[in-house]
Amino acid sequence: MKVPSGPSSGSSSNGPPGYRGSRLTLLALAFALGIALAREMPPEFLWGLIATGWLGLLLAFLSRKRFPKAMMGFILMVMFALGGAWCIVRLSQVSPMDLAAQLDDTNRLVHVKGIALETPRRRDRTSGSMGQFDYRAASMNFPLRVEALVDQQGRDHRIHGSILVRVSETIAPLKPGDRIEAKGFLSAPSRPSNPGEFDYRFLSRAKGLAGTLHVPTRELLVVMPASRQGVGFAYRQWRESLQQRAGGWLLSNLPDDEAGQRDVLLKALLLGQREMGQDELTESFRRLGLAHLMAISGLHLGVLAGFVLLILRLLAIPTRRHGLFIIVIVLVYLFLVEVRMPVMRAGVMTIASSLALVFGRHLKVSGLVALSAILLLAWRPDQLFTPGFQLSFGVVLGIVHFAPTFRRRWFGRPDLLVSSTLQMLGQWAMTALAITATAWMFATPITVYHFGVVSPMAVPMS
Repeated sequence: MKVPSGPSSGSSSNGPPGYRGSRLTLLALAFALGIALAREMPPEFLWGLIATGWLGLLLAFLSRKRFPKAMMGFILMVMFALGGAWCIVRLSQVSPMDLAAQLDDTNRLVHVKGIALETPRRRDRTSGSMGQFDYRAASMNFPLRVEALVDQQGRDHRIHGSILVRVSETIAPLKPGDRIEAKGFLSAPSRPSNPGEFDYRFLSRAKGLAGTLHVPTRELLVVMPASRQGVGFAYRQWRESLQQRAGGWLLSNLPDDEAGQRDVLLKALLLGQREMGQDELTESFRRLGLAHLMAISGLHLGVLAGFVLLILRLLAIPTRRHGLFIIVIVLVYLFLVEVRMPVMRAGVMTIASSLALVFGRHLKVSGLVALSAILLLAWRPDQLFTPGFQLSFGVVLGIVHFAPTFRRRWFGRPDLLVSSTLQMLGQWAMTALAITATAWMFATPITVYHFGVVSPMAVPMS
């Protein structure tokens, strides 16, 4: 892959150093800006955004020959309108038959029927440092695809939507695809109580959850095992079984001394599995500015891909096959870990870069990262507002565009013709310091905004 090394990379157009020629980065920024502004727009603005997009597309077509520079501006207008329109359609439009359209701000006693989508997992009610002050007990949580609401006369009313079932007691094991009947209090995501507070309605809508069903006792939950499993649910069960086996393989033959935090840390670092007792570890990593290590991300997949690439080169396998091997290994790994947005971001970026090896193309890292951002925002536009997405793409783009400039101004250009191992290690150390300092400068405003934490030790610890 071809990484821009400073102001000389890219076209000769005016602009800040490092951004010249990075058209995909500009497109990603326009798409993200449309999503950010559409979050505050009422649904009625949808048709205005659609009209803006068509107008920009028409102007770009008309100016493609006589005004090529203006054409790029019109394309950015199209991406802005596309991001805003998609955000409204994805997160604001609700079908009348959707369960979310029938919920208000009050708790509602309901009797629902549906199908379990995942195996229940035990969760603390409040995580992090404030968990010690939560008097409520842990609960068993699982998503449920609702198929009907049952009225007081016992009649079913067809409806669709998904909810999170939270049972305040331990329950018998159930599998994805089992039919569920549950009674409890159904509540919609809470509205922000203060200006600037996080809007959980937005996050729940993005996850496809209409609300949360609070079931106080296990007796109010009836499980009817499915006699026949569909292909989708059979796949979910098989995948969950392999994930549990992978956790067992990881911890097998390890000594039993002080196994608690060690096992939790290993599962988090290598398989992305969250276990009871992880909150204390996560809080410690967050104070040091290393919380990103507790989630499977680009660092983990980068190490995996680099290790596979090293083995393939030692075996003298043709270069174009390297990308195929890496893609297969990454897909298998994504199959074994819990699918969360950090690992999905890393997976998309790793597979996209491996495709460059397959086809023998040289891709700019900035374009690769920007394309991955556009694809992920098209799938989950809500991720734009999460700290994980902002840290992943904001910090990486900052490193790509500005770290070479800082490296050159602080220490000079890298000397690739050093004559000793010590000098080579010195060059690597200077490059590493420029990269970590750049990452810290871009990450600090994001961490301050979301967590209120400044971590000066993040530079040397990284």
